[in-house]
Amino acid sequence: MSKLKLKVLEPKSHDPWLNLAIEEYLLHSKTSEEIILLLWQNARTIVIGANQNPWKECNIRLLEEDGGRLARRISGGGAVYHDLGNLNFSFIIDHSYYNLEKQLKIITDALAEHQVIAEFKGRNDILADGKKFSGNAFYQNGNKALHHGTILMDCDFSEMTKYLQVSEKKIQSKGIDSIRARVINLKELNPNITINGLIESIKKQFAMSYGENYVQMTEDELDADKLDVIYQRNCSWEWRFGDTPECQISFSNRFSWGEIDINLNVDKGLINDIRIYSDAMDVRLAETIKDLFIGLPLDAAAIKKKYNDYTGEQAYKDVINWFIKEVNHY
Repeated sequence: MSKLKLKVLEPKSHDPWLNLAIEEYLLHSKTSEEIILLLWQNARTIVIGANQNPWKECNIRLLEEDGGRLARRISGGGAVYHDLGNLNFSFIIDHSYYNLEKQLKIITDALAEHQVIAEFKGRNDILADGKKFSGNAFYQNGNKALHHGTILMDCDFSEMTKYLQVSEKKIQSKGIDSIRARVINLKELNPNITINGLIESIKKQFAMSYGENYVQMTEDELDADKLDVIYQRNCSWEWRFGDTPECQISFSNRFSWGEIDINLNVDKGLINDIRIYSDAMDVRLAETIKDLFIGLPLDAAAIKKKYNDYTGEQAYKDVINWFIKEVNHY
């Protein structure tokens, strides 16, 4: 077996779409003897798992109004909030070297250098003082494996709660629910711990664990064109919203001409079926509205663009404008 080659990359960007693209690029491009440690941070981000419904997991409207970004990762698991008080780590490793206990020990041993005693519990959490500060997720592509996780150092929990709140709208999903758990910032356990200090400890333990010195990588070594392909997918509506499990969403409202109840079936981010109930005198209303929205993405901007110059009857204009506002809340 070839001698191990340890590499460390610390991306400078706080853009989640780029950082997740770098992670995936390295997974696809690494050689069998390489073990790559990625240490990275995102600014004001919700990252959802591969099989999650973004409308169910977070308040997208509030997040984007505050300048935040929604990202989807390739691994499973629940929705997580990232800000600059959080550190992310990724082990990108050949399956023959993959050892979850060993990889987690690198993290816990690094934390021990900062007087934080931590342990792995459940299916994907690392706890300290009985509270969660790290969630982990996993992905395998052939012989290549990815293990990544979060470390809450000084995260803004008020922001986390604001963006991760479940909408009050009636919504049922066939996706994977997020795991809700009590969380703690490591600053609460050791006020002197810093992200830079922990990064150095993780790199030190990484080298000690495998008995090899690591090479510090730079982003200049990455193929910009190949990286951009993944980045463009990551920031696309189709990837973040279109790759969503089937779900049902209901809206209702009373207008001067009557009450309407719209029930949508959304699959892969597209409205593929609509059931409409109304006491309006216009018997054509239900079928006309169904024709207006079926096949469209559940995206307020796209619907608004399509019907910006709509010249139909006022009742239908009322419904279109109201519907756009409702969709914008997700």
